Amino acid sequence: DAEELLPLTLQFCKVVLKLIVEYLKLYPKYAKFISETQHETLFLLDKNVSFAGCIGEILEMLSWMFCGGHKQMPLFMMYDKNMEVQEEYFTEEFEKDFEGSRHKNEPNAIQVIDFLKKKQGIVYGTALNFINLFGNLGGFSAILNILDS
Repeated sequence: DAEELLPLTLQFCKVVLKLIVEYLKLYPKYAKFISETQHETLFLLDKNVSFAGCIGEILEMLSWMFCGGHKQMPLFMMYDKNMEVQEEYFTEEFEKDFEGSRHKNEPNAIQVIDFLKKKQGIVYGTALNFINLFGNLGGFSAILNILDS
């Protein structure tokens, strides 16, 4: 049953988020190798080049963790809950209507919009919990360090 697996799924997502933050914290040391990722096979021979070359995939995973696509939205909406107590909050509770989304005609988006119409008062707590956890793990600071380097 999906309901029973949800706590394990969310716990797994939190572990993945921790992995992403640790990668982002280490990335500035490896950023200089990013220009070498253009060589077709160097990533197979040099772990520094390989590490630097993962930045795109890591940021894509981060986007998904932040509910960055219409395919992830049903999980965050159907298993919505209130925000968890965090050390520090980087977001506020909110409600949002996705009628204006550029994805509004895609099948998953239609399901999302129908769900929104049925469930008023959605708080997006699960998504906000991930954003706040990211901040408390030092993720925003890590991104700023990458931009500064």
